[in-house]
Amino acid sequence: VLASMLAGEPVSTWSVRIAAARIVDGLAEVRSATGGSRYDLSAFHFSGDGALGEGGLAVRADTLTGDFISILEAPTDSAFRSAGRLALAGTLSRGELTLDTLLLSSDESDLTGGGRVAFMADGDLLGDADLHIHARPLDLRDLPWALPGALEDHPQVTASLGAAGTPDSLLVTLDVERFGARGRADATGIMRPRATPALEGSARFEYVALAGWSESPFD
Repeated sequence: VLASMLAGEPVSTWSVRIAAARIVDGLAEVRSATGGSRYDLSAFHFSGDGALGEGGLAVRADTLTGDFISILEAPTDSAFRSAGRLALAGTLSRGELTLDTLLLSSDESDLTGGGRVAFMADGDLLGDADLHIHARPLDLRDLPWALPGALEDHPQVTASLGAAGTPDSLLVTLDVERFGARGRADATGIMRPRATPALEGSARFEYVALAGWSESPFD
C-alpha cells in the first residue's frame, strides 16, 4: 500500500501501527514496546497542504519543524538524553518527492539533505533520482526507533549518501566513517520494473585505524 501511495496510484485502505503514544498539551510522546526508550516531539509548526485520493498521496510542506527529546533509559547512570530540532520542506506529488530542506540538528547530530526522487509502485523500486544526504555526524539514538544490539555501543556514524540517474543506470555513492575506518562505495544498478535487478560497483578503504582493534598499539 505504501508503495502505491508514494508512486501516486489510487489506494483503498491504509493503516499505521504504533506501540504506545500520547499527545498532551501539544507534546507528542512515543514509547518503545519495551518501555526502555522515549521520544518526545513538541513545538510543531506546519505550513502546507495535502490529499489522499485517486492521485495517491500528495503533500506540500512549505514549513515543517519541531523540537525533539530522545531518551534511552538504562539501569545505570549511562542513560542517553539528547535534545534537537527537525525541519523539512518539500513536495510529494504523482510519485515524485522533492526535498528542499531536510535537517536534523542536536548536540550529537548534524544531518542535512535534499534533492529529488521518483517512486514506482512495482516492488518499491526507485525511478529517476538526484538525492543527497550528509551526516556529520548522525547519532542513531536521535532517531525515533530502537537500535539493534550491534549499534547500541557505537551509535554514531559520519556518512554522505548520494543517488543520481535513471532506473536503467542509477549511481549510488556512499562515503562513511565507522569504527575507526573510512571507506567509499560506488554502485550502478538497474531498477526498472519487471527487469532483472542488476548491481555492480566497487568499494575501497582510505584508511583503517588498526590501533582501535587491538590491545597492543600499532606503529
